[in-house]
Order: sequence, then structure tokens, then C-alpha cells
Amino acid sequence: GRDYSNATHVAQEYRPTVKQYPDAPKPILDDERQKLREAKEVLADREAELGAFYASHGNWPAAIARYQTVVDTYPLYSHMDDALIGIGDAYEAEAAMVRADVVCSKKLAPGTRCLPEGAKARLLQDYDSKAADDYRRVVLYHSAAPHVEDAKERLTGMNLPIPTPTKEEAALSEELEGSRAQYNLQ
Repeated sequence: GRDYSNATHVAQEYRPTVKQYPDAPKPILDDERQKLREAKEVLADREAELGAFYASHGNWPAAIARYQTVVDTYPLYSHMDDALIGIGDAYEAEAAMVRADVVCSKKLAPGTRCLPEGAKARLLQDYDSKAADDYRRVVLYHSAAPHVEDAKERLTGMNLPIPTPTKEEAALSEELEGSRAQYNLQ
């Protein structure tokens, strides 16, 4: 099922088996790997859904944290392109908030929220850079995924060049997308 606590239990049971018995008969090992991958898919879905929830409520740091967990922990997640776009969008939202902040000066009323000019510039550079990097990852490493056009549009909106995946990167993306068709979540 889609209950993440069951998926956690399944992952805990199958992970050691796959690692400890690499010489097991191929059909058994393939079945164990597939079950482990399906459990990880459920766990990644939960994290991605939480990221989307936080994003829908404007809690950008929490959204980034959840999406980053998906990226770091579940590299074979079937909706990785969507998670990367979610991270990029959250960083862009953070950058928009920083752009709206005023630069500190002596003319401001006491208690006015402001950022020193240098800090504001560094934050903008950091957020914009991270957003662009995530969009580029979609274009380069998930070129066969459904949201690649969204990533390209966002890079265009940031006035950045759209990278072209190499033949090897495109082939790996096709292979990854093809491997996801075998999920049989029950």
C-alpha cells in the first residue's frame, strides 16, 4: 500500500538482504531489489508530497528540506524531475522575498525590516544559483522526463542558457525513465 510506515518496514527488511547476499540466485535477488525500490518509491513520494504541501503554504525552507531529502536519499525516484523543479521554485520564491526586502540605511524608521546590501546580494546570488542548478539538472539528467520543458522555461525566464545534454546523458535519462515503467505498487 501507500502507507509510509509499512514502506519503512519493508525497506528495513530488504536492504540488508540485498547487501548481505549479493550471490543469491538472480530471480530472488531481482525480486528483493524490486521490492526495495518500490518501498523507496513510497517513501520518496511521501517526502515529495510534504515538500509540495510546504510549498503550497509558502514555507520555502521546509519545502526545500523535504525536496532535498528526496534528491539526496532516493536518486531513482520516478518523479525526480518534479522534485528538482520544486526545489528550484522554492529557491526562486526565497529570492523574490529577498528582492522585496529593503536595503538598510540610516533613513529607515527604527524597527524596519532590512538587509545589508552585501548580505542581500549574496543571498540573491545563492538562491538564484541554486534554483538554476536544479533546473539544469532536470534538463541534463532527466531530459526524457515529463517536466523537462518546465525546467527549460524557468531557465529562459531567468535569462540563462539552456544546456544541451550529451548523448550519454540523454541515453541514461531514457534508460532511467524506461526502468520506472516496471513499478508494480500494490
